[in-house]
Amino acid sequence: MVTLLKGTHNSCTGEKGKGLLSKLITPFAKCQSKTISEQIIEGVTYFDLRIAYDKHDNLIICHGLWKCKKSLNDVVNRIDLYARRIEHKVYVRFMYEKRFKSEAQKLKFIEWFNKFNFRTKFIVTEVWFKKPYLVKYYTNKKAVPYEEAFVGLPVVKGRWEWLLPIPYLWYKIKGKVKFDKDKYKLIDFI
Repeated sequence: MVTLLKGTHNSCTGEKGKGLLSKLITPFAKCQSKTISEQIIEGVTYFDLRIAYDKHDNLIICHGLWKCKKSLNDVVNRIDLYARRIEHKVYVRFMYEKRFKSEAQKLKFIEWFNKFNFRTKFIVTEVWFKKPYLVKYYTNKKAVPYEEAFVGLPVVKGRWEWLLPIPYLWYKIKGKVKFDKDKYKLIDFI
C-alpha cells in the first residue's frame, strides 16, 4: 500500500476562533475546513502550526489576527497522541507569527519547542520566525521534503500572497491539489 504524504497549511484554522475579532475575520484567515481531529482521520501526517504570545504572555495558535479557541497544548497533545498510535512519523512545523517583545520572550519560546527533542514519532521539522530559524529534522541528510501547495497567486518573487484574501475562493477557483508519495504537500482545505 502506498502512503500519500498529506500535510495541511495553517492546520488549526479549521478549529473555532476565539473572540469576536476572530469570528469576524474567519473568512480571511481560514485555510482549513476540518479540525485537527478530522484532518487526522483524513490521514494528515504533516501539520503547520502558527503560534504567537497573547497579551498575557501565553503561547497561542493564531493566523494573523485570528486566534484559535483551542489551546496550543491541547492541539500539540492531540497530535502527539495520534503519533503514538500510528506506525508512521508525524511532522510538525512551528511558525512564530508576530514579533517578539523581548529577547527573554524569544528564549522562552525556544525553550518551549526544545522539549520535543527526544520524541521519536512526533517530530518538529522546522521552526520559523518569519524565516527559518531552525530546520530540525532530516532524513538521509535532507530536510523532510515538502512544498507549500496552498492556493493563491504568486505576486512577489519566491512568495505566495493573496490578491483576494479569502483562501476558500482561491480553493474553489483552483481546485484540489493531489498528494503523492515523494513529497509532502501542505495544502488548504484538505
